[in-house]
Amino acid sequence: MKRPAKLAALVFIAVLVAGATLIAGCEASVSTSTGGTTNYSNDEYGFSFDLANRFEEDDSALASQSTGNSAFNVGFFDPDGARAGGKALDGMLVSVYVLQQEITPDLMPALKSELETALEQLTASDSSVEMQPLTETTINGVPGYKTDYTMDMSGTPVQARTYFLVKGTTEYQISIQSSQANWSQNEPDLQKAVDSFKVK
Repeated sequence: MKRPAKLAALVFIAVLVAGATLIAGCEASVSTSTGGTTNYSNDEYGFSFDLANRFEEDDSALASQSTGNSAFNVGFFDPDGARAGGKALDGMLVSVYVLQQEITPDLMPALKSELETALEQLTASDSSVEMQPLTETTINGVPGYKTDYTMDMSGTPVQARTYFLVKGTTEYQISIQSSQANWSQNEPDLQKAVDSFKVK
């Protein structure tokens, strides 16, 4: 049996360590603001979410690192938030991966196993990363797993949470993060954005 989840899981290591490289938004991406919220939608990969206006789409602050085989990446960060090593820290990243085959409910345990292996490799290679066990989650009907973790980025302690959501042959990897000093302020707005994440 093919194990397509392994590719996506191993790519996660590069995304987490690098903070991701953001690829310029494609023409199918649209951001509109109403009140205090920005709605971001991407027709090409069929997802949307709402995020507080203080988080702005930001490609420039992130390090230039490869995200492997991600098909698309976008990030929103607080321009007035914490920074370390030239990277904005307080915000949200969404990465999209196109898998080799459809992940049906019976393959979800295999996906979890592959993700756990990748996360173990990450914690073994970076002593600053402290990872919580994966737990099952569903966001607006899309199943997957999530984990909370802490790490050090250029001397700044960071708190983060990553969701691995799968629909058909597409994996949506959503990460929210903040300096630990700003986490209690940022987490409610960032979690609202995750909770609003919808897939067509």
